[in-house]
Amino acid sequence: MKYFPPQEIVEKGRLRPGKMLLIDTKEGKIHYDPELKESLATHNPYKEWLARNMVTLQNIEVGRNISPDMGELHNCYLQAFGYTKEDIEFIISGMAEKGKEPVGSMGNDTPLAVLSDKPQRLFNYFRQLFAQVTNPAIDPIREELVMSLSGYVGSFQDNLLHEGPEHSKMVKLTSPVVNNTYFQVIKNLRYKGYEFWLF
Repeated sequence: MKYFPPQEIVEKGRLRPGKMLLIDTKEGKIHYDPELKESLATHNPYKEWLARNMVTLQNIEVGRNISPDMGELHNCYLQAFGYTKEDIEFIISGMAEKGKEPVGSMGNDTPLAVLSDKPQRLFNYFRQLFAQVTNPAIDPIREELVMSLSGYVGSFQDNLLHEGPEHSKMVKLTSPVVNNTYFQVIKNLRYKGYEFWLF
């Protein structure tokens, strides 16, 4: 282990979370976090590109609302997709009618999907059946500084390694849930060269 005498140590510390440090061995310089981030942020006029090209989905005018055909919600469809009467009564109804989150007890006595004798929905095989705490909390209301429901949909047709305003053609979604009306808006959007392929 190499020993450095105290008189040769200029600075000591640790790299903190979310921080960057660049050591240029050719020039013999150390570039710290604020300098690096300022350099990256001002490398191109990103803010101007977004202001000219990005649109918010809710700001797009809609000619008519498209409602789902409620007649299709028949028992055979529910059975085909693996939903039970309990799922409809205790989970989906409250979410659809009142916008409430489903609340249940900590205990879960249902068997793992892979061990169950009954047919399971595909995502049940990937669901974690234990209480998990995230840090920071996944809560866009009480933890809005570190968590957001916003997402972006873009149409990248050029070289991703080339930085240019064409990559800022995006649609901002304020929620990960999109209703039928706005789904059709995204699908048929031809504004400023937007074009999406949705299957």
